[in-house]
Amino acid sequence: MKMKINIILFLLCLMIPTLYGQKISIGPEVGFVSSLSEDGGLFEIDYRRHTYYVGLNINYNLKNNLQLLTGIQYLQQGYKFLIGPENMLVGKFDYLVIPISFNRNLGKRNQFVAGIGIYVGYNLKAVQDYPERDQFGSVYYEPDLTELTNKSMFGASVNFGYKLYTDEKIELITQLKYYQGISNIASDPYGSGWSDKYSSILATVALNFKL
Repeated sequence: MKMKINIILFLLCLMIPTLYGQKISIGPEVGFVSSLSEDGGLFEIDYRRHTYYVGLNINYNLKNNLQLLTGIQYLQQGYKFLIGPENMLVGKFDYLVIPISFNRNLGKRNQFVAGIGIYVGYNLKAVQDYPERDQFGSVYYEPDLTELTNKSMFGASVNFGYKLYTDEKIELITQLKYYQGISNIASDPYGSGWSDKYSSILATVALNFKL
């Protein structure tokens, strides 16, 4: 796994000198992510996994109002289920993600951003934090879901944002993103027909440095 991660990082590093001197920007992105399994309802907030989000963006300006965006992201997805009167079962599926999207600048001053794209991910962790014994006795839940989880996944994304600040050297952008998993993350080695896909809502802030 470490070798695959190192290869991805190496390829991204190769992209930077290739594009250097062109109309590109690069910088960190941080924020909040709320994810949900396809078995849950869109507005069932208590059954979502809420956590943080980090990433590194590489933006290439194709035209004055059109950008190609890629980079690398640490995306955490999962679910929550109430087991018994108090205990919460928490599923955690963490991915190293590479997105590819096209963003278009909108508005009179190009201060708004809207985009659509795809992403691919490599699974880093698949576990469950399962409840402890309570007054009704314990029920066993598999803590390690690695064998039940595919190593890779892909999905589609849409985003909308606003440029809080921009000048010749930097730009500060806040965005709302929606990630929809397309592939089945469940490997289903026992042939049970189990299928699982995840959607995520992200609220992020990115600080990009223009090269």
